[in-house]
Amino acid sequence: MYDNTPLRNLLANNYIKKPIATKEEENEPRLLVVSVDIKEGATVTFDSYVSTAKKCDICKKDCKDNKKLIEHINSEHIEKDDKVTSDLRWSVYGNIENKHAIFYDEGVTLDQVMASAAVPLYFDYKTIEGYDYKLITSKQDKIKPSIKYSRSKSTYHFWDGQLLSNTPLRELISKHKTFWEGYLESKGVNLEAALYNHNNHAKNGDDNSKEVPDLEVYIANLWPTREDNLPQDIDLAKDRKHDLIYHDKTLYDEKVAQFVTDYIDLSRKLIKLAADKGAKDEIEDILGELAESSFRDNEKRQYKDLLVGRFALRKVIRIERKDDPDAISLKWGDYSSGTISILMKEGINDALNTLVKDVKKSEGIEFASGQIDTLINEIKKQNIERQNANLIEAAEDTRARFDRL
Repeated sequence: MYDNTPLRNLLANNYIKKPIATKEEENEPRLLVVSVDIKEGATVTFDSYVSTAKKCDICKKDCKDNKKLIEHINSEHIEKDDKVTSDLRWSVYGNIENKHAIFYDEGVTLDQVMASAAVPLYFDYKTIEGYDYKLITSKQDKIKPSIKYSRSKSTYHFWDGQLLSNTPLRELISKHKTFWEGYLESKGVNLEAALYNHNNHAKNGDDNSKEVPDLEVYIANLWPTREDNLPQDIDLAKDRKHDLIYHDKTLYDEKVAQFVTDYIDLSRKLIKLAADKGAKDEIEDILGELAESSFRDNEKRQYKDLLVGRFALRKVIRIERKDDPDAISLKWGDYSSGTISILMKEGINDALNTLVKDVKKSEGIEFASGQIDTLINEIKKQNIERQNANLIEAAEDTRARFDRL
């Protein structure tokens, strides 16, 4: 296996000098890092946000609030030396018979970032410590579940998330839902009550909403989706194969998310209609029945689980890298300063052009034109250093191209 110590040193010395820990309440961005457990064949997401949950992801116990959940974890699921402090950050995966948990209350670590960048064959896997939980007894009672596990410390081995989810839209949607469910519940919001008061979702992430806010997603696709010329030799064939293997494949996930949103909207409207007609008790009986589908850990869902905390995927914007006809199959390994400088400029250009087209389509050409001028002026107000030169040049380039449209 090749050594990835130079990459680790680069990150440690310049970017990740301490764990990345952020909070929604402080209006900080959220980092989700996706990797693959080699033995389990499962994606694992490491999250910089503090967990707001009150229900244990291991044994499913409802602890009433997040503070009591932490007390429960410390007494039941973790060794004394590893006790969770005031902030809970953890990744739990596996099925009901055999679960795994990794705790990182201080934030997303350099080890976890390296795990998400451990490209198979070229770099060795990354090891991270955690806990195994083996099922002893299980009482699948929705009112008072009783699930007991034996626990042991374990070492997990991770490769780059590209193997199972190179563009992790599914993981993003799942984490968005679970975080906001816990966050709203911690504020005293009854999400089940929203089923009887359909408000067409919380558009634009309205903080006053009583539902999980809707989501806009921007995807930077580094592997060209389209190429005009067929490969004529082995190297170009390899290059195109890499593009097709690793490029963004979330169109299907996006359509499924929108399809599911339509079903949820329809269900909520029918529920509200039936409740208004005096059939609320009958509706609650139906919502409490078990569905055919299960959660990720194979626990059966109730029908209400299909609806509570759901949100709309309002927009997906894809910033596409254009194909370079002179590219070679090992283009992803070229980290020379000249290449990086060119790619930065092209990436900024692609992003600006994509966003301008979106704004133009939704807000009109005059608004879009003004937005470009605002962007250029804001960049020029900053201390203009070498790193900003490409951004200014690209923005002005976009301005000129926009004028020609």
